[in-house]
Amino acid sequence: MKTSVAKLSPLGSSFLKPGDTVIHFYYSDNEQGRFAALLQDALNRGMGVIVASVGERHPLLNAGLHAPRFPRQRNLVRLQVTPDLRGSIASAAQAANAFLQRGSEVRLLVDFDGLVSSEAIFDIEAELGRSIRSLRVLTISQYDGNAFPASVTIEQFQTHALTVVGNIFYSENRKHITPEEYVARRARKTRVAMAAGRSA
Repeated sequence: MKTSVAKLSPLGSSFLKPGDTVIHFYYSDNEQGRFAALLQDALNRGMGVIVASVGERHPLLNAGLHAPRFPRQRNLVRLQVTPDLRGSIASAAQAANAFLQRGSEVRLLVDFDGLVSSEAIFDIEAELGRSIRSLRVLTISQYDGNAFPASVTIEQFQTHALTVVGNIFYSENRKHITPEEYVARRARKTRVAMAAGRSA
């Protein structure tokens, strides 16, 4: 169950850059809004910001994430994440492409809330990575941490520039591999293990 916690410090703003991926497992509404400062900074600098989430309102928007009062052009877009996860990812990538037609950088936050299972997270992260890989986009994917065992959250350390788990710990990995590469490695290991099991 998600519970409220004290105001959280921003993470990653000193080293994250376009092309990096962040994954965040939250356990409270407050934690869900952890990246508000990073996104607000982007809005203030005229970058495109996309918030894609399940449901009508995301805590980031409730907490006051807003475009500058007199923006030269609209640079905050809200999208809906539906059970058609690949379609939702494609919509977010299209929005990012549209922003990049008139700007140099985009920050994308996709909150999958309770729509992704422990096994599916690897494929979803790979799909998200493939969709934005060649774009100047800093991507943050969020998940309700209550739906995932510790082993799954720890595996994400290998595939993201920054992995945040609740308000307890985080991992910076500047030598991470892409989620696409990792999911291919996992599939190869599974095939080898199955083949070894059949021959035993």
